[in-house]
Amino acid sequence: KCTTGDAAFDAVFVSSERPAGFVSRVLSADVRRALLAFRMGKYLALRYRRGDLSLVWDDGEENPARLDEARALLSTCTAAVEEAFVVPSVRHLKASSE
Repeated sequence: KCTTGDAAFDAVFVSSERPAGFVSRVLSADVRRALLAFRMGKYLALRYRRGDLSLVWDDGEENPARLDEARALLSTCTAAVEEAFVVPSVRHLKASSE
């Protein structure tokens, strides 16, 4: 278990990391804010494993607006992961090919 240093976030979420440094490098203030806003008092887990990022929450949500919020949150988190872990030259090549 580790903490982010953000008391409001750490009071709500339990953070664990692998690889080392994941929490401090990926859970920026923007990402933490987005996770807190999306949670809405319910279970929420952001998981990163072997290059896959997933968002899990209870209630089996099917509301299109809520699913759009989840996509936006994952997009924010994906950008943070890429910023933290993708080699700059690869990031440049990826941006050039889009």
